[in-house]
This record gives sequence, C-alpha cells and structure tokens, in this order.
Amino acid sequence: MPEITETDWLEQIRSCNDMTTEGEAMKIRAIKGAKDAGISWRKIGQAMGVTGQAAGQRYGRYVLAPAGVTSESGKAPKDEPAGASE
Repeated sequence: MPEITETDWLEQIRSCNDMTTEGEAMKIRAIKGAKDAGISWRKIGQAMGVTGQAAGQRYGRYVLAPAGVTSESGKAPKDEPAGASE
C-alpha cells in the first residue's frame, strides 16, 4: 500500500474545507427558503438537531441578508454571482 504523503493529507484537508464551505452555503439557502415559506425557527432547529432559538441566532442574519449572500463574509460564494440563487 502506498504511503500517504504530507501533500496528500493537506489536499484532503483543503477538499474537506471546500465541501464544508459549500455545505454551509447550501444550508443557508435552504434556511432562507424555509423562512420565506413561513416555516418556524422551531421546525428549522429540529431539522438541524438544535433548538429553534439556536438556529435563529446562528442563521437569522442570513434570512435578512440580500439575495445571494450565503457566507460569513457577506458575499456570494465563489462561482455564484449575487442573486443567482433566486
């Protein structure tokens, strides 16, 4: 079995980070959609395995953010212009 190199490990870390970033952006889009559809924070929290209050505190600012904002930086994710998720 070939030895995994430092470069291999670091590439795996980068890949996981990229997946985490995209996963978070997808979650924020879903939460914004759920709130637009009138779903309560309690139900959103249940779907996430947390309380509604925790979900609202963590993701509430994104519900009020302009269309396309799905990241901590307040910018649209790479390769997705603001408003593209509408």
